[in-house]
Amino acid sequence: MPIICIILITNIHLFAWTTASIRVLIQGKWSGNISSSPKYAGYEEDARYEEDEEFEWFITAPSSGKFIELTFSAFKTECLYDYVTVYDDILEGSRVQLASISGHHSTTPIKIISNTGKLYIHFVSDAGTVYNGFRGSFNVTICPSECTGAHGRCNVTTNKCACNAGWHGEACNTPTVDCGIFGIFDSATNSCKCKVGYVGVQCDITSPGIYPFQLPRHQWYTLTTNISPYYESWHHLKELLPRQGHTADVIGDSLFVFGGFDLNHVLAHFSKLDILTGQWSEVALGCPASPTGRYKHSSVVYQDSILYCGGMVQAGGALSDECWLFNTTSSCWTQYPSLVEAVAGHTLTLAPPNRVLLFGGNPFVCVDRSIDGGLVKDAQNCVLSTETLALSIIYIG
Repeated sequence: MPIICIILITNIHLFAWTTASIRVLIQGKWSGNISSSPKYAGYEEDARYEEDEEFEWFITAPSSGKFIELTFSAFKTECLYDYVTVYDDILEGSRVQLASISGHHSTTPIKIISNTGKLYIHFVSDAGTVYNGFRGSFNVTICPSECTGAHGRCNVTTNKCACNAGWHGEACNTPTVDCGIFGIFDSATNSCKCKVGYVGVQCDITSPGIYPFQLPRHQWYTLTTNISPYYESWHHLKELLPRQGHTADVIGDSLFVFGGFDLNHVLAHFSKLDILTGQWSEVALGCPASPTGRYKHSSVVYQDSILYCGGMVQAGGALSDECWLFNTTSSCWTQYPSLVEAVAGHTLTLAPPNRVLLFGGNPFVCVDRSIDGGLVKDAQNCVLSTETLALSIIYIG
């Protein structure tokens, strides 16, 4: 049984550690530093963290209504195996994951903001390669990022920024978009409202009313960053959530986005982007049946329908062997025969006229040992083998 030592340093700092982990409690401070070696006073370039380490920081602002801005100025860990996970709130069961970081980040500082005035940081390393680790600092502010200096004014009563002309965003850190002569800036959505016949972030793309647009070749254009709020039947009014592991398929002038993982929840959201207008909406269903949320699934378009197969239906947990077909004309889901084996991370490919091929993926459940779901980093439980080279086929239509 490990010996637990608790040392009270000041009335606001409490350190406790065991042979396997270090826990740091920071209360009532307006600023401070963290590193991958809390045992030591500073961060040395030639220093390395150790194998099988686990660090935890619990940071609480001096009073309620404040923001905590965490900045990593140096970060180098074993990619996909040694992670720093950051949560908004310190209580287990109430935490919302803000970020999960791994690998080498040497150019741009990583910034994360807590809106609750409480921050929980968790670092874990495996029994393998070790690197220099990370160095970070935190600052408590009354408004987000103190309204980015001269870009706005902080209302100490509401803890919100009033942005100066030319800036917008929660912290007044985003320049107002120049909508040109074909659009008007909408402060409610922080985006341009384009005149009929024009689309794009700056309303500078001519829309002839059909897709594709008339654009020069071999150059990327940002069609939309306007994530307008819309009503989702399983939630209240909220914005389209950032996500990973989703699918996106185009039929006609619509982009259909299904599922994904937002670092905290497996999503069942089914959204549609009108490519001509840049507007998002919830896909209205014409029938009651529908699949549960999933991510790392795959999809393929067949005529006016989209076939979805496999994926993970729990964060870092159960895989699915289900296949579902969504018909965009009737807006109805139909469950198809199950896969030979539950799988995630595979591909689906249409072989005309009506054959769908499934290839690759991971048939093993990957258990995340350091955070509540999502990002795989336990190599012992996530091993690919020749079984992943199996090729399956189904006739559709």
